[in-house]
Amino acid sequence: MPSPLRSFSSALLFAAAGTLAAQTVEWDGGSAGTSTSLTTLTAWNPDIVATTDLTDKILRIATANFDPATVTTTTGIGNILVGTLPQVGGFEFDNTGGYYRLNFGVRLVPTTSTTTTTDRIITFSTPGTIIKVTGNAAASIRRFSTNVGDSTGDLATMIVNLNYVGSGTINVEGNSTFLFQETKITGTGGITKTGPGTLTLDSGVFASLSAPPNLTVNTVYNGSTSDNYSGGLTILGGVVSVDSVNRLPSSTLNNDGVTPNPDAVVINGGTLRFSGGTLGSSVNRGFRVGAAIGTLEITATNTRLIGPFRDVVGEAGVLVKTGAGNLSLENASIGHSGGTRLQVGTLTLNGGTLGAVGGLGLTASANVTLRGYGTINGASSFADGANIQPGTYAANAVTAAAGKLTFVNNLTLGDVLYAFDLDTPAASDQIAVSAGATLNIGAGLLDLSSFTFTAGAGFAPGFYPLIVSESAIVGSLGPVVSGTLGSQPLALAFSSDRRSIVLTVGNPSLLSAWRQTYFGSPDNSGNGLDSADPDQDGLSNLAEYALGALPLVADASPAPRAIVSNGRLALTFNRVADPALTYRVQASDTLAADSWTDVWTSTGSANVAGTVTAEDTETLSSRPRRFLRLNVTY
Repeated sequence: MPSPLRSFSSALLFAAAGTLAAQTVEWDGGSAGTSTSLTTLTAWNPDIVATTDLTDKILRIATANFDPATVTTTTGIGNILVGTLPQVGGFEFDNTGGYYRLNFGVRLVPTTSTTTTTDRIITFSTPGTIIKVTGNAAASIRRFSTNVGDSTGDLATMIVNLNYVGSGTINVEGNSTFLFQETKITGTGGITKTGPGTLTLDSGVFASLSAPPNLTVNTVYNGSTSDNYSGGLTILGGVVSVDSVNRLPSSTLNNDGVTPNPDAVVINGGTLRFSGGTLGSSVNRGFRVGAAIGTLEITATNTRLIGPFRDVVGEAGVLVKTGAGNLSLENASIGHSGGTRLQVGTLTLNGGTLGAVGGLGLTASANVTLRGYGTINGASSFADGANIQPGTYAANAVTAAAGKLTFVNNLTLGDVLYAFDLDTPAASDQIAVSAGATLNIGAGLLDLSSFTFTAGAGFAPGFYPLIVSESAIVGSLGPVVSGTLGSQPLALAFSSDRRSIVLTVGNPSLLSAWRQTYFGSPDNSGNGLDSADPDQDGLSNLAEYALGALPLVADASPAPRAIVSNGRLALTFNRVADPALTYRVQASDTLAADSWTDVWTSTGSANVAGTVTAEDTETLSSRPRRFLRLNVTY
């Protein structure tokens, strides 16, 4: 006569038989419930008469045939051995009854534990729910090793074969966890993660901890370092944790053989966690953000992702970066339109673009760091205490080259901290805001105390445009606008048109400062060339400077005017206080090239700012035909 428990189980299955996609059989591994093979005929309820009776079944490992009065968590369900197993529909792990071994959980392990490389394979045949974990269960499929942490590949191995087309669901409910430890995932199928629990694809070692272990996939499998299931990974809830990008679906390419599969990893409401040490790149893997918030949690030191991010029409979820580690997005288009939230840790752009054109931009919280170079689409904002560190990076390593962070749309800066490398004045790190966008620096927040400067090999006196905008910058500088770097004095100021915030190093010439103000460069070249006349008013740049005129406003009125003073021909004009200039008023009777002689000069300390009148040395009565001209040299 069957026990009451077995009768209850049979009745339940009979009542539900009309609605189940696959028949469920329940584990009954004996009084201890451990070290019994899945293929043991008497280990199941209802009983099976042949191993093939498990084909396409749901294998439920839950209450089993235990007496609650005598079974403890020490003797409960522990290791269940896996030998030759037919294709199964899925596993259900349910610890509601509390029969899983404490700090151990249920572990599916190979029947051979030592001195063999025989593969033990669990094959899932249909893309239904292939694994379901409930009741705060800790369960695992793992390679068994008598040496904890052994990774030599010379012991019995475990393979999980996703032998279907489509995506099979792994549902980890509540606080449950599932562990694929030292197990290789292969096959044509994909994985869809649901439920709030944690699914971790790692190379970690199963440990007896107070908290249940996570789901882990081994880095080493007979010398292999990658899983190669090709059906993709979709995260709809909870956490999927990996300690290597090689734990993600295989890096297959599209049919063109060039572009990555754009949907290799889909984050749509859950979290993809990168854990462990420094992780490698994800070449040829594309990432997609779904309609819900997708989170990248970086607990590793550094994680490098090369594959592009995107979304599809109608799905504009937010990509959220959490975790104290650094996420390096390298030379890729991170083109999702729902915006990016940098909530914890560091985000590095190694070139490329963040955000879709017309989409939302980057929102940075306090105490986070954005560094690198590249383009950011969408309106962006940085909270008080955020850090911005422009610079050029390659493979997540900073280089000697200057880097520029370009914001295409509006940029709002709180009380932000900045780190800039200063090489030559024409080649320093920079933040830029594009045409049509507004840069708001706030009121009195940004000044020299906000910056940390590092002098490069080419550091020299001159002008360093740190922050530039195509439109006038909104806001005001703080009180600390002067300081020193090494032996060089520093000064921070707006350009005259308020379209840049410029750091002046040392005591550069007044003329080069004037060029910097009006032409954005101190160099005697281009529109700033001394002999150029960009406003086409007949006055060269040097003449405009010497006369205190505006080089970009067409107005010839500052030119010297001829007058009669004290019976002599004279010139009146405006002079600037630059001791490096030499003003010469020259006279001639004939206009011949060799007929001009100096009649008045001013240079050095004599160059006092203001209007001056320079008279000829000869009277008009003695020179009825007379010409004067102003000559300025630098």
